[in-house]
Amino acid sequence: MDTSEFFIFILEYVAKSEYSWIANWAAIVVLVSTTIYIFFNIYYSVPITKFKKDLTKIFNFGKAKLKDVNSSPYDEKLLNNKYFVYFSVGYFYTITFFSILYSIVFFLIGFEVGTNIDLLWYKQLIAIFIGFIFLFISRLFKVQGDKELHKYRTNKIQRYTQPNRSNARTQSLIGLSSSNELRIALHYKDAASILYKSDAYQDAIALPFLFLIRQFLELGLKYNIKQLSKVSNCNDLLAKLNGTHDLETIYQAFLTHYRGAKKELGVSKIKEQKYLDALEKLVKKIIPLDHDSQGFRYAINKKGQKIIAQDETFNLKEVFDLLEDTSTILMATEDILGLDQSA
Repeated sequence: MDTSEFFIFILEYVAKSEYSWIANWAAIVVLVSTTIYIFFNIYYSVPITKFKKDLTKIFNFGKAKLKDVNSSPYDEKLLNNKYFVYFSVGYFYTITFFSILYSIVFFLIGFEVGTNIDLLWYKQLIAIFIGFIFLFISRLFKVQGDKELHKYRTNKIQRYTQPNRSNARTQSLIGLSSSNELRIALHYKDAASILYKSDAYQDAIALPFLFLIRQFLELGLKYNIKQLSKVSNCNDLLAKLNGTHDLETIYQAFLTHYRGAKKELGVSKIKEQKYLDALEKLVKKIIPLDHDSQGFRYAINKKGQKIIAQDETFNLKEVFDLLEDTSTILMATEDILGLDQSA
């Protein structure tokens, strides 16, 4: 008996054995794992990676051109219509439901649950594979439905903020606006920008403008400290965080937690220095005038002394120019480090 005849004999013996299902499933596991291994080796190889980048550049260029020639000034009005959004959300979620239903059916077929059909192992594998495809499709449609729903809710909020609407200023969603400290901080930042760009005399808006900036910094830094502390492996200021308004202390604690989180997560190749520099500059401009949230609110301290000198002047433009880069680092920290964004 040569080698080939021996293997044929073994395979026939296994096929007739009562334990043949073990061999079948072992073959499935080996086949699937081998396929996955080969796929990822090819997918992440240098030539394929370079090809994907080139293809992405070509696709993005073509996509931009196609969008430009296919855009109508009336598209936005239709897409933002609440009835159209209702239909879109319902459509995407309905497809999601049926895709999940189909995936369950194919999983049951693949695992031979609730059926009298005796499938060959490769047909079982195909059924399971199709089940995963439908599961993936359901995820895609669910995400699209979420986007449509989020867009509608966002537009609903924006409609309440438009001054030319009949319901302007009559119904503010302050519950949603205060869902976490970062969102509140960004509202302070937006209010400061609106105030700065207004036609009001600069001396009249200076203190309110700077107070809004300071609130933005304090709340934004505190929020990030809480989030970073989940992975930073340090407890700096956590116990006293809600009870302090010392901006220098809060800022230094943020840096400690930020560096600790980067170290713990092994994240190093992040080009965030530009934004960290903007944050540092902004904090250092605010601290001399109001380190403990008193200077922009009161004229006299507890000792009866003038908090801001009578002849003090300030360049509001320098502060305003730092706002965008500062808000970028405070908003993007969670995404950069891949943190859980639940407040």
